[in-house]
Amino acid sequence: MQNRVITAFLLLGIAIFVIYYGQLPMYLWVSFVGLACAYELIQMAKKNTTTPYEIPIYAAVACAITSAYLPMTQGLWRSPAMMIAAMSVLAFSFFELWHKKLFFTQTRWAMTWRIAAFVSLTSPYIYLVRQGNDGVLHISFFLLIIWATDVLALFGGRFFGKTPLSDISPNKTREGSLIGFLGSVIVSLVYIIVVYVYFDIHMNVLIYTAFAVVVSLLAQGGDLHESLVKRRMQVKDSSGLLPGHGGVYDRADSTLFVMPLVFYLLHY
Repeated sequence: MQNRVITAFLLLGIAIFVIYYGQLPMYLWVSFVGLACAYELIQMAKKNTTTPYEIPIYAAVACAITSAYLPMTQGLWRSPAMMIAAMSVLAFSFFELWHKKLFFTQTRWAMTWRIAAFVSLTSPYIYLVRQGNDGVLHISFFLLIIWATDVLALFGGRFFGKTPLSDISPNKTREGSLIGFLGSVIVSLVYIIVVYVYFDIHMNVLIYTAFAVVVSLLAQGGDLHESLVKRRMQVKDSSGLLPGHGGVYDRADSTLFVMPLVFYLLHY
């Protein structure tokens, strides 16, 4: 538990720094997150399923995040084609959740495709949301909802959980999920009040409460999909990179699910 708390504070400090400064620090942090997630997925696949081609995956992720960073190519991410591609990846992930099965894992190229597509069509949106209109306000709000959902669901399940949420992840409970969901909505209302009182920034209560509902549900979906991946790969954590937390993918799974949708909700 001590390692978990220390790591959490370090990650929080890094998050505050990169969110505040944006631009290059944010780009470097998102690049690290994206490439680390790709690396962990590759290593899990190599141990338990099919060995993917590594270089195309790293190249796809690096190019995608860099294209979101460069002004000359950043506009591509607002195009209908990119929106369809990103939403298709999320829809496919929920399709896998529905069937409780991972698809396209039998061959090297299939595994290469699924890892490259998932990470390169989700991770750049973390940077894009930060650099959009009211970027600091929005990225802080969405990350807070994600973290609140995760933490409250964890402790809610630990103290009140009785009914398993899904056999994909036996440790998750319906009670914990509900507490995480309701708690995140309350946290969103507190955030709206705080930014209004202390920063004189008005956030539409109905719109941002609706955002909180969507984000909390997506975050839990992302967390459950990661459990499906780890179950298929027969591992407990995506890696041991973050003491007490597992790997980067263990911490970023919900964020990867949330950011593409909220980016388009904010810009369309």
